[in-house]
Amino acid sequence: MATGEEGDVGTVEDRLAIERQIYELGNKIDNPDPEGWAAIFTDDGVADATMLGMSEPFGYTKGSDELREFARHTAERDMQELHHMTGVVFEELSADRARTRSTILVTARWAKTPEPLVLTHGFYRDLWRKTPEGWRLAHRQFTKYGSRS
Repeated sequence: MATGEEGDVGTVEDRLAIERQIYELGNKIDNPDPEGWAAIFTDDGVADATMLGMSEPFGYTKGSDELREFARHTAERDMQELHHMTGVVFEELSADRARTRSTILVTARWAKTPEPLVLTHGFYRDLWRKTPEGWRLAHRQFTKYGSRS
C-alpha cells in the first residue's frame, strides 16, 4: 500500500528511523565500519547492483558474512568514497514493512588525484522489515546509471 492511502499504518517515527538507516549506510561504508554497515541488513539481507537497461546484476551479496566482506573490500580500495544519498521516497509503509527509493551520487578521491570526481550515480530501491532490533534492510537493489572507469 502506498503511503498516504487510507489504512496506511506507518508512523512519522517509522519514516525517520528508516531515513536514518539510509543515511547510516552511506556513513558506515564511507568511514569505514563494515560491521555496522552489515548490521543494518537483516541476517539474510541481499544487496545487488544492475546497470541501467540490463537485467542481470553485476554484483550480488547475500547474508551477513558476504555483506560484511563486501564492506571490508570497499574499505581496502585505494580511494576515499563519499556516498551522497538524497530524494528518499516511501513507496510503501506499513507497521512491519516498507519500500523506499532514493538517489545516490558517489564521489571519490584517489591518492594520485587529490581532486574529487564523480564515480557513479543511480538509485536504490530498498525493502525494509521491522525487526525486534528496529528497521533492517532486507533487500537493496542499486541501479547504476554509469560510472567513471
